Amino acid sequence: MDVEDLKRIGFVEIGEWRLDTEDRIALCLASEIGAKLTLVPNACYAFTEKTEVLYIGKTTQGIRKRFYYYANPRSNQSTNVRCNRNILEAIAADKVIGVLGFVPTTDLRIGEFRLNLAAGLEDDLIARFSPSWNGRDRGRVVTETAEIESEDFGTAGETQESDPAPAEAVFTVTLTDWYRKNGVINVPTVASVHLGAHGDPVTIDFEDGSPSVGAFINRVSNPNGSARIRCVGLRDWFVANCEPDDQLSCVIRAQKRIVVSKLVR
Repeated sequence: MDVEDLKRIGFVEIGEWRLDTEDRIALCLASEIGAKLTLVPNACYAFTEKTEVLYIGKTTQGIRKRFYYYANPRSNQSTNVRCNRNILEAIAADKVIGVLGFVPTTDLRIGEFRLNLAAGLEDDLIARFSPSWNGRDRGRVVTETAEIESEDFGTAGETQESDPAPAEAVFTVTLTDWYRKNGVINVPTVASVHLGAHGDPVTIDFEDGSPSVGAFINRVSNPNGSARIRCVGLRDWFVANCEPDDQLSCVIRAQKRIVVSKLVR
């Protein structure tokens, strides 16, 4: 069985793994549709190389949040560490690691109870495909869920699915002349996971007390799906308060708010 078998049952191309500017893996989205699918909870996904299915997993959080942990694995999360290492090694060997996703289009129910179709698919897909990157138990391929449950994390509840990303994300931006004149902030991939979807509104607050301005999140302009913020109000503040190559400190709060301040040289 191969990639085409997954596509026949409803898996679609989300994008591919690439390296960001800091040589960390990042999901590069193939389209706006792919970007939207990464936000839907209860999804199943696969890593592929040409026609081969390398890995199959599922997530209750949504693909974007789940993939944050593949890109930023903790040392005690063996599933994430292994996948991160495999992806890095594949990219170093000039292989393209694609990502397919399955998000149910209908809300299945039994009476008042919802069915998680993605969770139900994971077991059977892994049994049939036997992906080489999934974990093993006594020679038998196991699901990501089973592998995570078997790991000893030392702290109750500290698993990839239940351990949320930090509530705030802090990043620094070097204000190039183009960014300054156009009112643009490109949010790094790691920080972008803390912002909302393409088209969602975002409020920009300024640490110096200047009036807040509104903008919209753009996840289409950057090939890797990371967020871009652009608005006239941001441009006006940049022009009035900053010079080219100034450093800005940015703090993301509650997915829809960014606090911006200029760092003293």
